[in-house]
Amino acid sequence: MWTVVRSFIVVLLLATAALKVGSVDTLLRRGGLLSNPFSISLAVGFELFAACLIALAPGRFAHRFAVLVFLSFLVVAGFAWLLGQDCNCFGSQSVGALPILIDVGCLVCLAVFHPADSDATKRDFVFASRLVGGSFGFAMLGSMLVFGHATHSFQDDAMPAAFDKQMIGKPFPLYQFDQVQEVLASGGTTLWVLMRPDCDHCHQFARDWDMNSLDSDTRIVSVSMSPNRWTVMPGVVSATIAQTSDNFELEWADASEPFVAAPTIVTVNEGIVQDFASGDIDRSAL
Repeated sequence: MWTVVRSFIVVLLLATAALKVGSVDTLLRRGGLLSNPFSISLAVGFELFAACLIALAPGRFAHRFAVLVFLSFLVVAGFAWLLGQDCNCFGSQSVGALPILIDVGCLVCLAVFHPADSDATKRDFVFASRLVGGSFGFAMLGSMLVFGHATHSFQDDAMPAAFDKQMIGKPFPLYQFDQVQEVLASGGTTLWVLMRPDCDHCHQFARDWDMNSLDSDTRIVSVSMSPNRWTVMPGVVSATIAQTSDNFELEWADASEPFVAAPTIVTVNEGIVQDFASGDIDRSAL
């Protein structure tokens, strides 16, 4: 039975590494523990290292190492869950406490099933020592490749530090979020109105807005911007959160949230910023 448990653990580690590699772009755009190239490459490299070592090392060595691996995974996943963050254990597919349950399940299997070779020989120790070095080298190579890919994606898709007129002619940054892509396809013309709930000027601006002034083929989306959390509201112009069925939230890590003057209006056509206005906006020019 130990052989089955070992095989499952190796496949699980390789699968989690593959899921992280396959969702690098998404991980870089959302919060969580793996939101920069270094942390992603470190996690993938460790999982490759652990998978190689557990697959090829002598039984007792592999068993003890697997216990240490999943204990560390459990600590990380539990810490992230308590802080309300995504541990990104399964790339962009992580769901709530699921990583914790899987880690606990693996530890239970390891506690119940042990390898038959209980005696560690000198030959096994020498073999294991060489295997550690080889696995480490393989993991370093893999993590370097992932780091290069993640760094390239991070530079291409990085959120700007501030929304300003320099965005004109460039892709609108919020379309990097999967939630935005799912609800609001980048095709056609969309007027994005970004406001803050604590901004009196924004509230007055929203009250004065005339929905009938828009062309029939132009969508409007307002965003109520609170620190670290923006509420996107399609078809509504409001500085505070309007309770509609289409609302969804974008969450930011402290360092990744861009500065946006309030109010700001961005005209986007086919995903590209066409016009930008912020602060004291002349609505007659829109």
